[in-house]
Amino acid sequence: MKEREEVEIKLLNEYLDLALKANEDMGHKIALYEKQLLTCKRQGLNFNVEWCESMVYYLRANAQLRNEGFFEKSLRDTARQSSGFDGIGPALLARKSTNGRIREAISLLSQAISIYDDDVDYWFLRASLYETLKDKQAAQRDVEHILATFSEDQKIYLEARKLKDEIESIKDDKCFIATAVYGVNESAKIDVLRDYRDYVLLKSIIGRILISTYYFVSPHIASAISKSPLLKVLTRALLLEPVIKFISNHQTRQ
Repeated sequence: MKEREEVEIKLLNEYLDLALKANEDMGHKIALYEKQLLTCKRQGLNFNVEWCESMVYYLRANAQLRNEGFFEKSLRDTARQSSGFDGIGPALLARKSTNGRIREAISLLSQAISIYDDDVDYWFLRASLYETLKDKQAAQRDVEHILATFSEDQKIYLEARKLKDEIESIKDDKCFIATAVYGVNESAKIDVLRDYRDYVLLKSIIGRILISTYYFVSPHIASAISKSPLLKVLTRALLLEPVIKFISNHQTRQ
């Protein structure tokens, strides 16, 4: 019986390794891993169940990125937590329409972390995705966690310090009024406005003048809005929602 249990665990590790290294058909390999994970759980085998369950979401996050034309350069050599970890440097092919997909990957990583928060790769990848979105505060939060929790490993500390320097170089270019109205719960709508700024307005002189004017006056307006529930509702209904609808309709016709 013991030998059979060892075989089941070995098979689980092999399927995980296949999924981690997959360059194609990753969804099928993740499904094999999930099926074997369920088998091992049903048999009550002795293994790190929480970490293995969290890996499902980590794998799905990677699959999401690859399916959308992203790729991650990960130096994970084994499927055993962070042993053999030699740094992680996600390299993302940025496209205008992919912010929503990145946020879906972030959501999957957050689920992985909620199940098992002791795998440094989860934190590195999520911090790097936040960096890609220029979400400086969230990226800093994750990299500070890495430095506080995993820094006894010199290699991890070095990679975290590099990532921290990159994050700190991000310019604070928030959409102040939209952030005051929507907060973090509706970040996708803020992304629509930010993308329109970056890919449309910045390309024209008039657009750049409008942006400069906005950044001059909006911090004070945003401060007043954030303190008034009524102003939030009015700004949302009368200004932001119509603008977002116009932008979305315009992009659909293109």
